[in-house]
Amino acid sequence: MKKKFVYLLFLFAALKLQAQVLTVPVVFHVVYNTTYPGSNVADTFLLQALQEMNRDFRRLNPDWVNTPAVWQPLVADCEIEFCLAVQDPNGNPTTGITHTSTTEASFSPAEFVMWSGTGGEDAWDTDRYFNIWTCRLVTPMDAYTSIRPWQAFGVFDGAVVDYRIANKSIPSPGAWYQHKMFSTATAGYLNLWGIEGDCNPAPPCSDCDTVADTPNTKYGFLNMCTNTDSCTPGGPMSMNFMNSSIDSCRYMFTLGQKARMRAALLGPRSSLLSSNVCSPLGIGENNTGTSNFIYPNPSSGIFTVNAKGDVTVYNLLGEKVYSQTLRQAQGDSLSMTVDLSAQPKGVYFYQLIDNENLIIFGKMIIQ
Repeated sequence: MKKKFVYLLFLFAALKLQAQVLTVPVVFHVVYNTTYPGSNVADTFLLQALQEMNRDFRRLNPDWVNTPAVWQPLVADCEIEFCLAVQDPNGNPTTGITHTSTTEASFSPAEFVMWSGTGGEDAWDTDRYFNIWTCRLVTPMDAYTSIRPWQAFGVFDGAVVDYRIANKSIPSPGAWYQHKMFSTATAGYLNLWGIEGDCNPAPPCSDCDTVADTPNTKYGFLNMCTNTDSCTPGGPMSMNFMNSSIDSCRYMFTLGQKARMRAALLGPRSSLLSSNVCSPLGIGENNTGTSNFIYPNPSSGIFTVNAKGDVTVYNLLGEKVYSQTLRQAQGDSLSMTVDLSAQPKGVYFYQLIDNENLIIFGKMIIQ
């Protein structure tokens, strides 16, 4: 009962802050064995996975419109985004992706890849990073998520995805599972359960995931797009990210799932939100009061900056997407327009160095 009450407090906080985009810093750990070609997954594929995660959690994936009419009112923009770390736990620059050679042929249980003592790679500070590992798992095309957020984490905290999912350059033995498994595993890290299967051997039509707006289902989808084993008039939600249907069928989260994931981030995983490891400067935000000179924020992509200096803007991958130099004599009034309208919706980081070399930095949101 106590856990349920605490979760309800987190859920209430999440519902109050639905309009706030929450940003989660990510580090990838590639643990590979040279015996298995492709297990040393290229950075390019992990950057693609990160981009797809951002699309899926912001309802920017184009296939969500295929959701059946009965479920379309429930399709959620989860307002959760993911940025690639640009500083390591010691404050040094990093690509946000590590590569570690191992002699282990595979990892079982999957948690063993999270620790160097069992042939894997140690997690980076789990209070500041969402750690995602790729490796060879015993079960091909599988993924794993660590223990639920209100319990003890220790070093075993994060998500693990089989390298045959992550590496798009190799033929997949199960092409039904590709990069969307990253979104499913991430949702599990944020306290979502499968809409079917997680509570077996419960009776058919049980509420396995404890989310009110996902329908109960009798059985798993067994890698299919359809299932007649429905327990609700609207039919099964085979297109939900939290089921076992094939990748081409999975493309939506519900409003209830959104609230549950945001509750996890605003509660037991809240330390991630104050992490500064995605800042290109290697330091946290100091934009207190900057709304007076950068506005509107959020905007549709056009921002006005009432300041003198150099403005640089970075995306969540740490890539520079905009820069402008505008310096004038001390005391001159100045405003400039920062046009990011060609950039996708989401969170960006800005850096402003004024004429007195004062560095100001923070977030800009395109919505």
